[in-house]
Amino acid sequence: MREFNFEQLIKRTVRQLKKQLQQYKSQLSYEFKTIEDKTKQKPAELHQIRQLLTSPKEYILIYDIEDTGLVHAVPLTEFVSLTPSNLRIYIRELTLAPLPYFVYLNREVLEKISLPIAVVKPETVEKVLEDVERTPYNSNIKPIDEFLKLVWKRYERLTIASLLYNAIRQEELDN
Repeated sequence: MREFNFEQLIKRTVRQLKKQLQQYKSQLSYEFKTIEDKTKQKPAELHQIRQLLTSPKEYILIYDIEDTGLVHAVPLTEFVSLTPSNLRIYIRELTLAPLPYFVYLNREVLEKISLPIAVVKPETVEKVLEDVERTPYNSNIKPIDEFLKLVWKRYERLTIASLLYNAIRQEELDN
């Protein structure tokens, strides 16, 4: 009977994670395609999962929309093994995992760069929000940590611009 070797298992797992990270990087683009035809744009709604028009595919789950048009969302990914979350969301042939942070997007911009693919139950949204709150936003496993940083980079400018736009818009409404 052979002895189980944890060290080999860990090395094999890290190699697999590195391979998946390389696959993600090879597809990575920071550009978003846009839907210019307003008749083809679909409105953003609560509990909606939307696919961003980018490569590789990224998704968001909308959990709040402010009156000013600021959309609160959780990013989701198909690269489930590169996330520290154990939660999985199954939609048709897709398996998605939440990433451990929140993003904020201007509703008009979001409707130009994404399409809805599903609406989930409020209980699912609650589970995702609880998972994001308790999941660490970094990892001691280098490929997972690098993945989280790369994905955040995609959302960083959109989030900052959306928050600034919302603050200016709110100030205008208050005056």
